[in-house]
Amino acid sequence: MNPDSIAALHQCLDMLVDDGALPGGVIAYGTRDSRPEFAASGVVAPECGGARPGPDTLYDAASLTKVLATWPLIGLADGLTVDTPVRELLPDVPNGAPGGRVTVGQILAHTSGLRADTRLDQYRGRTEPLAALICGEPLISEPGAGHRYINRGFILLGLALAHVHGRRLDELATDLWQSLGMTRTTYGPVGRSPEVAPTEQRLAGGPRLWGIPHDDNATLLGGVAGHAGVFTTPADLATFGPGSSPRTPSTRASARGCAPA
Repeated sequence: MNPDSIAALHQCLDMLVDDGALPGGVIAYGTRDSRPEFAASGVVAPECGGARPGPDTLYDAASLTKVLATWPLIGLADGLTVDTPVRELLPDVPNGAPGGRVTVGQILAHTSGLRADTRLDQYRGRTEPLAALICGEPLISEPGAGHRYINRGFILLGLALAHVHGRRLDELATDLWQSLGMTRTTYGPVGRSPEVAPTEQRLAGGPRLWGIPHDDNATLLGGVAGHAGVFTTPADLATFGPGSSPRTPSTRASARGCAPA
């Protein structure tokens, strides 16, 4: 990072705000060996008055959930490899289900061949376990044959992590984030406040989504899923970005049953 590149970051963010592409935003920048610095511009959102965004503003991380929660938790899970088929991790998946032979590695690499559209709403009224429904769908391609971005596999991994550890996915993720010093990162929903950035206005004249996941499928799962649902701050993303060595999340059974700008 040099003065010219830093100035360019500030200028780019200011241009996006001035052009109305976003109400405001934050950029974390720096090097692996230095403390992060932050560029900010605009406001958190019109709903938040004149509140300015900063390192501790909470944003819907959307698909970064895959990177912030599911990926590292899979890497830390004992007895699980990239070659493990999901049917070995999810007992609800019947033998012979097309998606049951998809491996962890194929899901992580988006080469699973699972159905591409997520559309969990189509399962309303069904009584089968979600893993059985997802894996029971016909594959759209041979697993490992080609890349296609698919959320359904990460939903399966979130379910598998909860089953393997005997704990909720959000509890496992919270342990991970706390071990990394990511104290503000959390699964939603979160309370509305000027420190939380709203996302999309779905209906003209209506309120924007605020404090709940922008992803409809994550919302259908109660806000906790392997593909979306996490809220985080620029400061926590800067902590996560350089990499660190998290402690393995506890596997003891629990007593409790818009992308970042």
